[in-house]
Amino acid sequence: MHTYTAARRTAIHEAGRAVMAYLLRRPFTTISVIADDDSYGRVQHAFPGNWFEPHIELNSRTRAYIQNHVMICLAGAEVEEHWIRRAQDPPAGWEDRALVARERIWLCGSTF
Repeated sequence: MHTYTAARRTAIHEAGRAVMAYLLRRPFTTISVIADDDSYGRVQHAFPGNWFEPHIELNSRTRAYIQNHVMICLAGAEVEEHWIRRAQDPPAGWEDRALVARERIWLCGSTF
């Protein structure tokens, strides 16, 4: 069983946010697990640009941008919770299933 230090939890949390950003095709500029005055870690994104003015116009593009940002923010806590729960009570055969999944991904030619 793994021990979950603050650094490990931060890494899991930020990895969840980074993966969600990748899946939503939202480019990020920085991924860090180094604590500073404001946070334990971060996934930073470039500013969306001049088109993003939700206080003036809320259209489908702006709405999708905001929804994706919220999903990215929530993904960290969600992954952290699931990771810790599974570590406390891992499902039977999880290691074998992970190896099979890795092989399937490799056979399909997907890269991460």
